[in-house]
Amino acid sequence: MNSATRKLWIAFAALALSLLLLGGCSNPFAFRSDPGCFELHVKDAVELYERRKPLYSELSQGRSEVDLWILTFMQRLNVPKARSFDERAAGLRARGIEGLGCHEFVSMNDVPAFKNSLPPSSTEKPSQRDVSSLGTELSKLLKAGQYPKLVSRIDEELELLKTAPHYDCLLRHFLESIARAADLVPLYLRNIESQSIDEKTRRELVTELRQWSDDFIELHISVLGTAKFLDRRVEGLQKEGLALFCQDLPFIPKYASSTPAL
Repeated sequence: MNSATRKLWIAFAALALSLLLLGGCSNPFAFRSDPGCFELHVKDAVELYERRKPLYSELSQGRSEVDLWILTFMQRLNVPKARSFDERAAGLRARGIEGLGCHEFVSMNDVPAFKNSLPPSSTEKPSQRDVSSLGTELSKLLKAGQYPKLVSRIDEELELLKTAPHYDCLLRHFLESIARAADLVPLYLRNIESQSIDEKTRRELVTELRQWSDDFIELHISVLGTAKFLDRRVEGLQKEGLALFCQDLPFIPKYASSTPAL
């Protein structure tokens, strides 16, 4: 059992144990009625997967059920963490950093329409990329505050993945998400610079912004291995033309290229 697999099953066991221990207490994995942007994104994703699960199951004779269950379970694991990010972002938005914690996300309404079959071409091959080394490289750039270089490095990886658009779709999705979040940091910093506040407050705000953004980006870097693990699991179904994951995730452009500057 590789590292990504072990982490995945440990996470499942932790969630199951948590639910058992909660008993009649409020379930932290349940969605709120008024979720913030991150939690809403997770909620919309889970609802989409639940709607599509029986469609995939029928087309695959049940072979897709475990993979979609795992993906949905992973999303639910994210609920408490998403809520924490939402609360931190709301506090920073109240202090003038417009859009933080919301501009990072693309609506699940932008997910492609469901198609029964989207077979890859005969020349497409899944990436053999060592995502562990890639994650280490990206984390180093992040720690050094090299946001533009981080974006450029991800652009290189995404360019390589273009040769096989019907494979590695979860990995592609998380790389796009990291690039969008990193690309937003300079825009937020300019937002802070434009505010009429004293220098001490400005420095504090910059520090808190970078901490939020770095935590958010590192969270996504940390799941690249699991994304690749799940991508590998569904390669057989994708080869047969079942576009599992690939048509269930929205394309994530960089914010600056899709929306006017802050």
